[in-house]
Amino acid sequence: MMLRSIQKSPAQVARDRGFHRLHEDVLRLIMKEVTTIRALVNLTLVSRHFYALATARLYRGIELNLTCASHRRLLRQLGKPGSHLPILVRTLVVQRIDTADAESLLRLLMVIPAMSNLRYFNCQTSFTLPECLLQTLHSSLSRSGVDVEKALNLTRLPQPLHTVFFQSANLRLEFLTIKITKQNEVWPNFKSDVIGMLLQTRAMKGLVFSATCRLMKPFPDMLPYFEEKDLPALQVLSLHTDDHTPLFTAAELLEWGAQGGWDKLKTLSFQNMDYLPAFLGHTPILANLGVLLRRKRDADTLQRYIEAAGLSSPLGCQLGHLQFSGPRSKTYTRPQDRCLIPWYLLNVAPNLTTLHLHRYIRVPFLPELCMDTPTAQEVHDISKLCPDLAEIRLDMELIFSRSHKPLWPSEVLTALAQFKRPIKLMIYLHAKNPGTANFLLNQAVYKKVFNRIVDERERL
Repeated sequence: MMLRSIQKSPAQVARDRGFHRLHEDVLRLIMKEVTTIRALVNLTLVSRHFYALATARLYRGIELNLTCASHRRLLRQLGKPGSHLPILVRTLVVQRIDTADAESLLRLLMVIPAMSNLRYFNCQTSFTLPECLLQTLHSSLSRSGVDVEKALNLTRLPQPLHTVFFQSANLRLEFLTIKITKQNEVWPNFKSDVIGMLLQTRAMKGLVFSATCRLMKPFPDMLPYFEEKDLPALQVLSLHTDDHTPLFTAAELLEWGAQGGWDKLKTLSFQNMDYLPAFLGHTPILANLGVLLRRKRDADTLQRYIEAAGLSSPLGCQLGHLQFSGPRSKTYTRPQDRCLIPWYLLNVAPNLTTLHLHRYIRVPFLPELCMDTPTAQEVHDISKLCPDLAEIRLDMELIFSRSHKPLWPSEVLTALAQFKRPIKLMIYLHAKNPGTANFLLNQAVYKKVFNRIVDERERL
């Protein structure tokens, strides 16, 4: 009998010993770590197996800008007869519908019914969703037995098109985002329409409302209406408007909470301090809190409300994330008037794990903006009040000597290194003098700060 050895090609050897021998679940976990589109496209060329896995990742989430030629080509690819790609789509984000041509809109209307596994639809537009698109979402996806528009965001709805609030497709709407940037985006019955939508959409979980422009007319008081209706229990609530034109009054929010509206609230963000009493003692599972203060007296009001509540945990026992932004003015004359750290909040949130104290923006033509650096003693006090803190973000203002050398707040850096547990630290460096701003572009600056903190921690 003769034995014949079979020589395998290098590609076959690699296939037998490489990724192809791994379990498919392991391959999917590996695919999740691939974040760039180019890398996923390259993986589709490896083999048929990799093509199937990588393609599912590529089309899981799609963002379409209907004014972009390449995105329109993608839309045509999705709409090809017999294509299996639409069923891979779980998340669909559509931009610029208001400026899209009729052909692109028609293709979109034809593709959506084939997306039988769609779980999230987000429309980012300066106007509103076309009625035909809403109707397509409602009729096509409801036949597939899934939640229609599970997390639809409606942003910037002007007066002539606000009827979208009462379209049948919104009956299962879970999240509503409204951003007002111009006066004409608010119509006379705006508030009643918002409340009407909240009442008809029983699955509503989140409401985000903000107005970046000053509204000329205040919204009407509708407290009697609140007392007669049963509003949904939200999980997310964010209200940011001018103090003179709040969307809801404090009494309305208090009535909403009395109905159990805050029993499921996990995320709360606001800038009107008179809102706080409506939530104190009514948010048992609140996990994330964002507070924006505009004036020093806002801090006094906030502290007064917390003290008046007389509760050991007025915001619940699960508060873990606090985003605090104090007044931007640096005109205080006494150290105790500096509203950099919300001690009155830290005292009632012992389980805090994340603390953000930095300002996101700094306006160049307002030099009095507060970008204070916490003192070493303040950092020590934070570590004592929040022993479970795992992340902290803060501003650090650098002062330069006449020789343009930075004078580092060494005591603060030392205090940051002395937390009992390792923490994620994010420092936002600021330089007042525009002439020294280029200093912050030098990576050696940040390396120096990092090494100093590491050395101090090793010494401990």
